[in-house]
Amino acid sequence: MESREEFDSSLHCVPADWSQLHATARQFLEDLNLSTVHPRCNDAGIFSGDEFYVPKLESLPEELFYEQTMGTANKLITIWYQVAPPLCAMSELWLRLFAFVLAPAIALYFVTVELRGSAGTTSNAKTSAKSKTDVDLDKKQEWRHWIFLVVGLASSLVLTTDTFYVHNYGGRQHGASFFLLIAALTIRRGYKFQFYNRHVFVSLVGITVLTAYLIAHSEKVGDGPYDHPGIDVPTIQPGFYYSRNNALMMKVAEIWPEHKRTYDENNGTPYLPTGDARTGIPFLINSSQKQIYHRVWVQNKVDHEAVALDIKFPSSGVHSTNKPIFFILHGLNGGSHEEYVREFVGRRTVEGHTCIVMVAR
Repeated sequence: MESREEFDSSLHCVPADWSQLHATARQFLEDLNLSTVHPRCNDAGIFSGDEFYVPKLESLPEELFYEQTMGTANKLITIWYQVAPPLCAMSELWLRLFAFVLAPAIALYFVTVELRGSAGTTSNAKTSAKSKTDVDLDKKQEWRHWIFLVVGLASSLVLTTDTFYVHNYGGRQHGASFFLLIAALTIRRGYKFQFYNRHVFVSLVGITVLTAYLIAHSEKVGDGPYDHPGIDVPTIQPGFYYSRNNALMMKVAEIWPEHKRTYDENNGTPYLPTGDARTGIPFLINSSQKQIYHRVWVQNKVDHEAVALDIKFPSSGVHSTNKPIFFILHGLNGGSHEEYVREFVGRRTVEGHTCIVMVAR
């Protein structure tokens, strides 16, 4: 168990020590005139005042614990609605992320199997003469092949119907070719299966119907507020949008060179064909260096809520008054510890800039 001093330190109730900082960095922090101690802290430690009183469970009204009186069926339904949607969403996201790899890889695998003549299962006559161990192995192989075929069909479905892929490849021909190839391989394998042939054909029919439905409903119907907008069809053209009534944004647009705010189609990553892949895969294969920040607090005058500012000085430790300071907003997720924030901070501080991350969580 951590000590009270360690607990208060983790909550930033202990003043920071700036004595080891370079004189320029220390002067910058002092000029901010902001506290390194959370405004809610006091000599007795946090959570000591009535405002932070944590009531005991016995004192809370019973209606807050309605789950305890739910029947088993209602509990299972509640758990299903809590677990199933995020699992389905994550599965769909991973499929979209790697569909451009899965579809050709699975198609190549089964083409190789067919060329080698490795059926994976035998006829009924041969199966009856096999040992139980051999039959079990054939059954497991059929199950694996069925799963591979379903993943391949689903991946080619994404390539055929997902707007990102359709736009990137200039049409549906790329995805449709893989879908037809894997569908043909699925039919061929299905006729050779002895244990999972029904599963194969049911999966093929289901995914084919879903693909046809998505293609039929992927186009925009009309411009009305209740018309079907199409699947992931972007309605906003690329560009820099701002209010011409906002003097600050007008100034930003004036001094911000157009080539600095224009997407360069010739300098992309052709091996990552969609926005999902270009966003997600770099997070999986890259890592960013951990950043050590100096935290100060700003208190909102309206609701008195404290907002943290995490400050990182250049690699040299010297704060430069001749270079711009980057003020970073992390967006909906995380804070200064997020990898995309650390990556940006690391690059800018190497260039000699001071970075300030406002932690809104």
